Amino acid sequence: MYVLQPAAEGGSGRRIQVEEMDYRVLCSDIVSAVRGMSGREIAKLGVAWQAAGYASEDGMLTRRRIMDRVEDAVRSHSQKVRWLSEEEARENREWAYKSMKAAAASATAVAGAKSEDSS
Repeated sequence: MYVLQPAAEGGSGRRIQVEEMDYRVLCSDIVSAVRGMSGREIAKLGVAWQAAGYASEDGMLTRRRIMDRVEDAVRSHSQKVRWLSEEEARENREWAYKSMKAAAASATAVAGAKSEDSS
């Protein structure tokens, strides 16, 4: 995996140990979980995996640590989607209100013009 190689082979300083695991299964699980996330969100997830390995006492990047970061990212993404949906709903309500207000003003203006014409 691209993310693991530089961290495991790093130059000076602490290196990450990577637990033995079936990467094909791990990648399939990750792909299923991150569906709908942006490339930027997924890239940040890769950085979070490295940070988890460096931050651990044993310097070991495990499947559990990887999946914990995936779950965090999925929760974050879901919250972002909820916020965006709420914002869109608010904007749609504002637009509908402004449209109704404009339509009412237009109807009032037309009615006023007709009453002036008939006088």
